[in-house]
Amino acid sequence: MSKSIQYYFFNGEFISNEVPVLTPYELGMLRGYGIFDFLRIVNGVPVFLEDHLDRFYTSAALMDLKVGYSRKQIVDYVDTLVQINKVGYSGVRLVLTGGFSDSGFTSTKSNFYLLQHILKENPKHYFEKGIKLITVDYIRDFPKIKTLNYALVLRNQKLLKKEGAFDVLYVKDDFISESSRSNFFIVKNKTIITSEENALSGITRKKLLELCEGKYRVQIRPVQFKELRTADEAFICGSTKALVPVVRVDRIKIGNGRPGKFTAQLRAEFKEMQKVYVKNRS
Repeated sequence: MSKSIQYYFFNGEFISNEVPVLTPYELGMLRGYGIFDFLRIVNGVPVFLEDHLDRFYTSAALMDLKVGYSRKQIVDYVDTLVQINKVGYSGVRLVLTGGFSDSGFTSTKSNFYLLQHILKENPKHYFEKGIKLITVDYIRDFPKIKTLNYALVLRNQKLLKKEGAFDVLYVKDDFISESSRSNFFIVKNKTIITSEENALSGITRKKLLELCEGKYRVQIRPVQFKELRTADEAFICGSTKALVPVVRVDRIKIGNGRPGKFTAQLRAEFKEMQKVYVKNRS
Protein backbone atom coordinates (compact mmCIF):
# COMPACT_ATOMS: atom_id res chain seq x y z
CA MET A 1 0.00 0.00 0.00
CA SER A 2 1.31 3.43 -0.91
CA LYS A 3 2.67 5.53 1.96
CA SER A 4 1.03 8.55 0.36
CA ILE A 5 -2.43 7.23 1.19
CA GLN A 6 -2.84 7.85 4.88
CA TYR A 7 -6.53 7.23 5.53
CA TYR A 8 -9.46 5.12 4.50
CA PHE A 9 -13.13 5.29 5.46
CA PHE A 10 -14.96 2.54 7.31
CA ASN A 11 -18.55 2.63 8.61
CA GLY A 12 -18.66 6.36 9.37
CA GLU A 13 -15.04 6.93 10.40
CA PHE A 14 -11.83 8.03 8.71
CA ILE A 15 -9.17 5.64 9.93
CA SER A 16 -5.38 5.57 9.58
CA ASN A 17 -4.06 2.89 7.24
CA GLU A 18 -1.98 1.70 10.15
CA VAL A 19 -5.15 0.63 11.97
CA PRO A 20 -6.79 -2.49 10.46
CA VAL A 21 -10.48 -3.21 10.88
CA LEU A 22 -10.81 -6.43 8.91
CA THR A 23 -11.44 -9.66 10.82
CA PRO A 24 -11.52 -13.25 9.53
CA TYR A 25 -15.31 -13.12 9.85
CA GLU A 26 -15.87 -10.54 7.10
CA LEU A 27 -18.28 -11.99 4.51
CA GLY A 28 -16.62 -10.05 1.73
CA MET A 29 -13.47 -12.06 2.38
CA LEU A 30 -14.99 -15.39 3.41
CA ARG A 31 -17.71 -15.63 0.76
CA GLY A 32 -16.99 -12.86 -1.73
CA TYR A 33 -20.36 -11.41 -0.74
CA GLY A 34 -20.12 -7.78 -1.69
CA ILE A 35 -20.10 -5.14 -4.39
CA PHE A 36 -17.92 -2.20 -5.32
CA ASP A 37 -17.58 0.73 -7.67
CA PHE A 38 -14.57 2.81 -8.63
CA LEU A 39 -14.38 6.58 -9.05
CA ARG A 40 -11.53 8.20 -10.92
CA ILE A 41 -10.47 11.47 -9.25
CA VAL A 42 -9.13 14.22 -11.51
CA ASN A 43 -8.21 17.60 -9.99
CA GLY A 44 -10.21 16.63 -6.92
CA VAL A 45 -13.31 15.84 -8.98
CA PRO A 46 -14.85 12.33 -9.02
CA VAL A 47 -15.47 11.80 -12.74
CA PHE A 48 -19.07 10.90 -13.69
CA LEU A 49 -19.92 10.58 -10.00
CA GLU A 50 -23.70 10.52 -10.47
CA ASP A 51 -23.54 7.57 -12.84
CA HIS A 52 -21.23 5.61 -10.57
CA LEU A 53 -23.53 6.17 -7.60
CA ASP A 54 -26.52 5.05 -9.66
CA ARG A 55 -24.74 1.80 -10.47
CA PHE A 56 -23.51 1.35 -6.89
CA TYR A 57 -27.00 1.60 -5.43
CA THR A 58 -28.40 -0.64 -8.19
CA SER A 59 -25.74 -3.28 -7.52
CA ALA A 60 -26.49 -3.12 -3.78
CA ALA A 61 -30.22 -3.62 -4.34
CA LEU A 62 -29.66 -6.53 -6.75
CA MET A 63 -27.29 -8.16 -4.25
CA ASP A 64 -29.76 -7.53 -1.41
CA LEU A 65 -27.32 -5.34 0.52
CA LYS A 66 -28.32 -2.17 2.35
CA VAL A 67 -26.02 0.79 1.76
CA GLY A 68 -26.97 2.64 4.94
CA TYR A 69 -25.81 6.05 3.66
CA SER A 70 -27.47 8.64 1.45
CA ARG A 71 -25.95 9.73 -1.83
CA LYS A 72 -25.08 13.11 -0.33
CA GLN A 73 -23.32 11.47 2.60
CA ILE A 74 -21.22 9.32 0.28
CA VAL A 75 -20.32 12.35 -1.85
CA ASP A 76 -19.24 14.24 1.28
CA TYR A 77 -17.21 11.27 2.55
CA VAL A 78 -15.46 10.90 -0.82
CA ASP A 79 -14.63 14.61 -0.91
CA THR A 80 -13.28 14.51 2.64
CA LEU A 81 -11.15 11.43 1.96
CA VAL A 82 -9.63 13.07 -1.11
CA GLN A 83 -8.91 16.24 0.86
CA ILE A 84 -7.27 14.58 3.86
CA ASN A 85 -5.11 12.22 1.80
CA LYS A 86 -3.92 15.09 -0.39
CA VAL A 87 -2.88 13.03 -3.41
CA GLY A 88 -3.20 14.02 -7.04
CA TYR A 89 -4.46 11.70 -9.73
CA SER A 90 -6.20 8.88 -7.88
CA GLY A 91 -9.23 6.65 -7.58
CA VAL A 92 -11.68 5.94 -4.79
CA ARG A 93 -13.14 2.47 -4.42
CA LEU A 94 -16.59 2.16 -2.84
CA VAL A 95 -16.95 -1.27 -1.22
CA LEU A 96 -20.07 -2.71 0.39
CA THR A 97 -19.98 -6.19 1.91
CA GLY A 98 -22.26 -8.53 3.80
CA GLY A 99 -20.49 -7.44 6.99
CA PHE A 100 -19.09 -9.38 9.93
CA SER A 101 -20.63 -12.77 10.67
CA ASP A 102 -19.83 -15.11 13.55
CA SER A 103 -21.22 -18.01 11.55
CA GLY A 104 -19.26 -17.04 8.47
CA PHE A 105 -22.44 -17.27 6.44
CA THR A 106 -25.34 -15.18 7.69
CA SER A 107 -25.31 -11.48 6.85
CA THR A 108 -26.58 -9.02 9.44
CA LYS A 109 -25.27 -5.50 8.90
CA SER A 110 -23.33 -4.38 5.84
CA ASN A 111 -19.83 -2.92 6.03
CA PHE A 112 -19.04 0.14 3.92
CA TYR A 113 -15.50 1.11 2.94
CA LEU A 114 -13.95 3.91 0.91
CA LEU A 115 -10.41 3.08 -0.22
CA GLN A 116 -8.27 5.54 -2.12
CA HIS A 117 -5.63 4.43 -4.63
CA ILE A 118 -2.93 6.43 -6.40
CA LEU A 119 -3.27 6.03 -10.17
CA LYS A 120 -0.71 6.29 -12.93
CA GLU A 121 -1.40 7.26 -16.50
CA ASN A 122 -1.52 4.31 -18.86
CA PRO A 123 1.72 3.68 -20.80
CA LYS A 124 1.82 5.36 -24.20
CA HIS A 125 2.53 2.06 -25.92
CA TYR A 126 -1.01 0.90 -25.10
CA PHE A 127 -2.27 3.52 -27.52
CA GLU A 128 0.65 3.53 -29.95
CA LYS A 129 0.91 -0.24 -30.40
CA GLY A 130 -2.36 -1.57 -28.98
CA ILE A 131 -2.93 -4.52 -26.66
CA LYS A 132 -3.64 -8.23 -26.84
CA LEU A 133 -6.49 -10.09 -25.13
CA ILE A 134 -6.81 -13.83 -24.59
CA THR A 135 -10.17 -15.57 -24.48
CA VAL A 136 -11.64 -17.63 -21.68
CA ASP A 137 -14.84 -19.67 -21.76
CA TYR A 138 -16.79 -17.76 -19.13
CA ILE A 139 -19.75 -15.58 -18.17
CA ARG A 140 -19.72 -13.81 -14.83
CA ASP A 141 -22.25 -15.10 -12.27
CA PHE A 142 -24.06 -11.77 -12.01
CA PRO A 143 -23.13 -9.77 -15.12
CA LYS A 144 -25.23 -6.73 -14.19
CA ILE A 145 -23.79 -6.46 -10.67
CA LYS A 146 -20.30 -5.12 -9.98
CA THR A 147 -19.38 -7.84 -7.50
CA LEU A 148 -16.11 -8.48 -5.68
CA ASN A 149 -15.51 -11.73 -7.56
CA TYR A 150 -12.54 -11.38 -9.92
CA ALA A 151 -11.15 -14.83 -9.14
CA LEU A 152 -11.01 -16.04 -12.75
CA VAL A 153 -8.81 -13.25 -14.07
CA LEU A 154 -6.59 -13.36 -10.99
CA ARG A 155 -6.16 -17.09 -11.46
CA ASN A 156 -4.97 -16.41 -15.02
CA GLN A 157 -2.30 -13.82 -14.17
CA LYS A 158 0.57 -16.16 -15.04
CA LEU A 159 -1.05 -17.07 -18.36
CA LEU A 160 -1.60 -13.40 -19.22
CA LYS A 161 2.06 -12.66 -18.54
CA LYS A 162 3.20 -15.67 -20.56
CA GLU A 163 1.03 -14.63 -23.52
CA GLY A 164 1.98 -10.97 -23.28
CA ALA A 165 -1.72 -10.15 -22.93
CA PHE A 166 -3.34 -7.20 -21.19
CA ASP A 167 -6.46 -9.00 -20.01
CA VAL A 168 -8.91 -11.81 -20.67
CA LEU A 169 -11.94 -11.63 -22.96
CA TYR A 170 -15.04 -13.53 -21.90
CA VAL A 171 -16.51 -15.72 -24.65
CA LYS A 172 -19.32 -18.22 -24.22
CA ASP A 173 -20.96 -20.29 -26.99
CA ASP A 174 -19.15 -18.18 -29.60
CA PHE A 175 -20.45 -14.86 -28.21
CA ILE A 176 -18.27 -12.15 -26.69
CA SER A 177 -19.59 -10.43 -23.58
CA GLU A 178 -16.83 -8.30 -22.01
CA SER A 179 -13.31 -8.16 -20.67
CA SER A 180 -12.68 -8.68 -16.95
CA ARG A 181 -12.46 -4.95 -16.15
CA SER A 182 -13.68 -3.34 -19.36
CA ASN A 183 -16.39 -3.32 -21.97
CA PHE A 184 -15.48 -4.53 -25.44
CA PHE A 185 -16.23 -2.95 -28.82
CA ILE A 186 -15.52 -3.72 -32.44
CA VAL A 187 -15.62 -1.23 -35.30
CA LYS A 188 -16.65 -2.22 -38.81
CA ASN A 189 -17.21 0.24 -41.65
CA LYS A 190 -17.20 3.05 -39.05
CA THR A 191 -20.05 1.34 -37.19
CA ILE A 192 -19.45 0.86 -33.44
CA ILE A 193 -20.68 -2.51 -32.22
CA THR A 194 -20.91 -3.69 -28.61
CA SER A 195 -22.82 -6.32 -26.69
CA GLU A 196 -25.22 -5.64 -23.85
CA GLU A 197 -26.02 -9.24 -23.00
CA ASN A 198 -24.06 -10.77 -20.10
CA ALA A 199 -21.95 -7.60 -19.77
CA LEU A 200 -21.64 -5.08 -16.96
CA SER A 201 -23.17 -1.69 -17.69
CA GLY A 202 -19.90 0.23 -17.70
CA ILE A 203 -19.97 3.96 -17.00
CA THR A 204 -17.35 4.73 -19.64
CA ARG A 205 -19.35 2.62 -22.08
CA LYS A 206 -22.50 4.55 -21.20
CA LYS A 207 -20.84 7.92 -21.69
CA LEU A 208 -19.20 6.82 -24.92
CA LEU A 209 -22.56 5.74 -26.34
CA GLU A 210 -24.04 9.10 -25.31
CA LEU A 211 -21.19 10.83 -27.12
CA CYS A 212 -21.79 8.76 -30.26
CA GLU A 213 -25.56 9.30 -30.32
CA GLY A 214 -26.59 11.05 -33.52
CA LYS A 215 -22.95 11.32 -34.61
CA TYR A 216 -21.82 7.78 -35.40
CA ARG A 217 -23.55 4.55 -36.34
CA VAL A 218 -23.94 2.30 -33.30
CA GLN A 219 -25.19 -1.26 -32.97
CA ILE A 220 -25.92 -2.71 -29.55
CA ARG A 221 -26.28 -6.41 -30.15
CA PRO A 222 -24.62 -9.78 -29.46
CA VAL A 223 -21.12 -9.94 -30.93
CA GLN A 224 -19.98 -13.29 -32.32
CA PHE A 225 -16.37 -14.32 -31.92
CA LYS A 226 -16.00 -14.91 -35.64
CA GLU A 227 -16.71 -11.21 -36.27
CA LEU A 228 -13.23 -10.41 -34.96
CA ARG A 229 -11.79 -11.74 -38.21
CA THR A 230 -13.59 -9.10 -40.28
CA ALA A 231 -13.53 -6.20 -37.81
CA ASP A 232 -11.63 -3.08 -38.85
CA GLU A 233 -10.77 -2.13 -35.27
CA ALA A 234 -11.48 -3.19 -31.69
CA PHE A 235 -11.06 -1.51 -28.32
CA ILE A 236 -11.87 -1.80 -24.64
CA CYS A 237 -13.02 0.99 -22.36
CA GLY A 238 -13.17 1.53 -18.61
CA SER A 239 -12.88 4.16 -15.89
CA THR A 240 -9.09 4.03 -15.53
CA LYS A 241 -8.19 3.43 -19.16
CA ALA A 242 -10.65 5.40 -21.31
CA LEU A 243 -10.35 3.68 -24.72
CA VAL A 244 -7.50 1.28 -25.43
CA PRO A 245 -7.09 -0.23 -28.92
CA VAL A 246 -7.09 -4.03 -29.17
CA VAL A 247 -4.92 -5.30 -32.03
CA ARG A 248 -4.94 -9.03 -31.28
CA VAL A 249 -7.26 -11.56 -29.63
CA ASP A 250 -5.55 -14.92 -29.17
CA ARG A 251 -3.95 -15.47 -32.59
CA ILE A 252 -6.43 -13.30 -34.47
CA LYS A 253 -5.07 -10.02 -35.81
CA ILE A 254 -7.63 -7.22 -35.69
CA GLY A 255 -7.74 -5.20 -38.91
CA ASN A 256 -4.19 -4.42 -40.01
CA GLY A 257 -2.80 -5.26 -36.58
CA ARG A 258 -2.27 -1.63 -35.60
CA PRO A 259 -4.37 0.83 -33.53
CA GLY A 260 -7.06 2.31 -35.74
CA LYS A 261 -7.66 5.96 -36.52
CA PHE A 262 -11.35 5.72 -35.63
CA THR A 263 -10.55 4.41 -32.14
CA ALA A 264 -8.03 7.22 -31.67
CA GLN A 265 -10.65 9.77 -32.75
CA LEU A 266 -13.23 8.37 -30.32
CA ARG A 267 -10.68 8.38 -27.52
CA ALA A 268 -9.83 12.04 -28.15
CA GLU A 269 -13.50 13.01 -28.16
CA PHE A 270 -14.16 11.03 -24.99
CA LYS A 271 -11.21 12.64 -23.19
CA GLU A 272 -12.59 16.05 -24.13
CA MET A 273 -15.96 15.01 -22.71
CA GLN A 274 -14.29 14.11 -19.40
CA LYS A 275 -12.30 17.35 -19.42
CA VAL A 276 -15.50 19.39 -19.75
CA TYR A 277 -17.12 17.40 -16.94
CA VAL A 278 -14.18 18.06 -14.56
CA LYS A 279 -14.02 21.75 -15.51
CA ASN A 280 -17.73 22.25 -14.85
CA ARG A 281 -17.44 20.71 -11.38
CA SER A 282 -14.12 22.16 -10.25
